Amino acid sequence: MNSNPVSSTTPLILVVDDDRTMRILLRQAMEKDGYRVVEAVNGQQALEAYTQVHPDLVLLDALMPVMDGFTCCGQLQALSRSKHAPILIITALEDQESVDRAFRAGASDFVTKPIHWAVLRQRVRRLLHQTQLYKQLARSNRELQTKINELHQAQKALQESRERYALIAQSAHDGLWDWNIRSNQIYYSPRWKSMLGYEEKEVGNTLAEWFDRIHAEDKAQFQGKLSAHLAGLTNHFETEYRLLRQDGSYGWMLCRGLAVRDSEGKPYRMAGSQTDITQQKAAEAKLLHDAFHDGLTGLPNRLWFMEQLEKAIHQTKQDPKSQFALLFLDLDRFKVVNDSLGHAMGDRLLLEIATRLKACLPSNSTLSRLGGDEFTILLENCDALRVRQIADRIHRELSTPFNLKGNEVFCTASIGIALSHSGYEHSEDVLRDADMTMYRAKAMGKARSEVFEPAIHDRAIARMQLEIDLRRALEHKEFMVVYQPIVSLNSGRVAGFEALIRWQHPQRGWVSPAEFIPVAEETGSIVPIGWWILEQVCQQLRTWQQHSVVDSRLTVNVNLSGKQLTQPDLAREVKQILHKTGLSPSSLKLEITESVLMDNVDAAVTILQQLKTLGIQLAIDDFGTGYSSLSYLHRLPIDTLKIDRSFVNDIDCDPEKIEMIRTIVSMAWNLGINVVAEGVETKKQMYQLQALRCDYGQGYFFSRPADAEAAKTLQYFEIRGSRSSRRSKQHMPTRHIDLMETRHVDLLENSSQHATKTFSLPDLVDLGGHGLTDRR
Repeated sequence: MNSNPVSSTTPLILVVDDDRTMRILLRQAMEKDGYRVVEAVNGQQALEAYTQVHPDLVLLDALMPVMDGFTCCGQLQALSRSKHAPILIITALEDQESVDRAFRAGASDFVTKPIHWAVLRQRVRRLLHQTQLYKQLARSNRELQTKINELHQAQKALQESRERYALIAQSAHDGLWDWNIRSNQIYYSPRWKSMLGYEEKEVGNTLAEWFDRIHAEDKAQFQGKLSAHLAGLTNHFETEYRLLRQDGSYGWMLCRGLAVRDSEGKPYRMAGSQTDITQQKAAEAKLLHDAFHDGLTGLPNRLWFMEQLEKAIHQTKQDPKSQFALLFLDLDRFKVVNDSLGHAMGDRLLLEIATRLKACLPSNSTLSRLGGDEFTILLENCDALRVRQIADRIHRELSTPFNLKGNEVFCTASIGIALSHSGYEHSEDVLRDADMTMYRAKAMGKARSEVFEPAIHDRAIARMQLEIDLRRALEHKEFMVVYQPIVSLNSGRVAGFEALIRWQHPQRGWVSPAEFIPVAEETGSIVPIGWWILEQVCQQLRTWQQHSVVDSRLTVNVNLSGKQLTQPDLAREVKQILHKTGLSPSSLKLEITESVLMDNVDAAVTILQQLKTLGIQLAIDDFGTGYSSLSYLHRLPIDTLKIDRSFVNDIDCDPEKIEMIRTIVSMAWNLGINVVAEGVETKKQMYQLQALRCDYGQGYFFSRPADAEAAKTLQYFEIRGSRSSRRSKQHMPTRHIDLMETRHVDLLENSSQHATKTFSLPDLVDLGGHGLTDRR
């Protein structure tokens, strides 16, 4: 047993629980409200502590070893007949028998586990307050009884008692009542009557005035507790019940009383108090409601929804014919509304969406808001076809624009569906699968529904593993840089390279950049990978230059990811790498995809100008896919445009693509910008590009990506079929390859001297040229 040194005038609470953690939590809650606390670990120790410290209130656990709470409660009541310390039982048992047993043992109230702390603290305050009033009333009654028994002071004592009683009644917020059991007459104080909306003379002095107003559902409990006290089974009478007011409404009351007995133990008088606890009950009901409902829409929240889902899973186990479906819905454009119109409009949109969703659902369904713009729907006794029909109806309802104070807003939803025939055991698994499927619906174009398949989960697991492997790949040196030549269509000579990344996974082998680069971009690991590539390339090119194995004018292109472009210290980081490796800035060309530039043109111009100031060359990659960039081209300090491979692929059969390339080349010439055509794979494509006066070409027709050792030899080759090779037959210190003799040439494979250096991984051949952000 232990206690804390607080003023002895502070109410003292005895906490009895065999669970040390629960005792600590109860102590903290009580001490927070300013009470003193004494602890006991079992019923026997509680009896000893009770007689020693005389607590004002007992918090008693129902289930304990040595002596359970019910037995302990009864024995405490036997000790406290003259002390009237209320006992609040804390129990995990909610059955009627346990409740009745608690009250039979003399409990004043009970709280169920898990404990709702706000309710517990409120009830402790109420019990202590009522106990104080009760003690005052009991003391008054004892004094009154003494005066009555002392006949020689009867008149004076009676008068004093009446005055004292009147003062208590006037000062107390509670209504008082005094029942003469022998005459069956009862006195109701003015406050008792005013609680019900009556004036002094509007209520008589019979029990019927009281008992006839008790709510029908509460009469049995009220009469049961009253009878138990009159029979001497409880030390005092206490109950909560509803009482009819004059206006026809019911108010919640807390009634407490004590019977006075004669020498034979028969009650002949009973008095007590009545407190209006309507507001407290409403607050408790609101707390309970708020715990299970969304504050904005009023819909059930995640906690309530998961309970209903658990019930549905249990029902399906009991009856396999009872099937259910979970729809996980996420709004597609909600962030746009929030960002553009403000959160107030966003909240209004959520309310209107909730209303439309309700209209789409059968009565036995459960609609909840998990948070943000996510909603879940539980459909019970519903087959797959019906689920699809409901999902389609939701899409139709949401396709109609919303009117938010004059603003017409379109907001669709992506829906993931999980069906119960998958044999779920836990609610979290159903929610997980529906959530994953919703993201698949978003990835497939949004505003659509998808039904969960095991393959979706498998892909999610594989994706998670890929993220883990990707994060350690850099540390374990699993990446390598390869180089694809950029060839002059005038001279046929290699003018530069584009640095591309490859990943050799220790278990999977070569992983396609198209698979791992999107993951790297999403997780942010693309940034450290990008810096690693840049440093590797700068170091390699500097080494080549120092050993005079490459032309000093040769440049290497390195892709910058969108996330790198948003780094505030981008220019400083690039400058540090150039300084560290000793590479001249003019030898480096950074590529940025057109789509990334168009995300924020003004910011991009500022960043590119900072890089340009360093002396670095700049290129726009995948040019032509976003036509809006044409109007901004003159603002961007770039040196090269790289025409997207989609234009080159169709150059043989699509006149519009030819005209687009012609336009880009002409515009670039006027602006003094070089043009590189990506994805050149055939001789005919090369000739057509030459005819369009395109400067450079890049693609498998010239060479596959090669490792550093093989790439350095490529500058010594000239492609036959270029304009210069067709114009001049003079001797050149280079090897020639006649493109007329082969349809698809790998330059390395035509060099007997460097044949052993060929980068000829079969998987790599199929990957194509993939830069840091290029997932072609």
